[in-house]
Amino acid sequence: MIEFLLFVMVGLLIYLVTDKKRESKPKDRKSYKEILPEFLDKECEINVNKPLFSMDVLYTMRGRMVDLDDEWLMLEQVNKKKKVVRVFRTELVSGIKEIKD
Repeated sequence: MIEFLLFVMVGLLIYLVTDKKRESKPKDRKSYKEILPEFLDKECEINVNKPLFSMDVLYTMRGRMVDLDDEWLMLEQVNKKKKVVRVFRTELVSGIKEIKD
């Protein structure tokens, strides 16, 4: 019984220490909203902060940014014979870079 309580206490301590580290990281989501207009009508690679299973996106998407407003982003992707347009929230963007061919 004592071993079990000791195991739970150590686990709780590890959780609290890692949770404090997560809180101390600054969140720059507003800066991405300011940067996104620079990539309008350009080929880019966008990183998302959580997987979007409904759109078949795990971590990154590549395509041309077609439209943008305060809350939504429209990305056009060309796959072999068809164009796919994806619309998602700008708050999901965790990184972006331009692709130069």
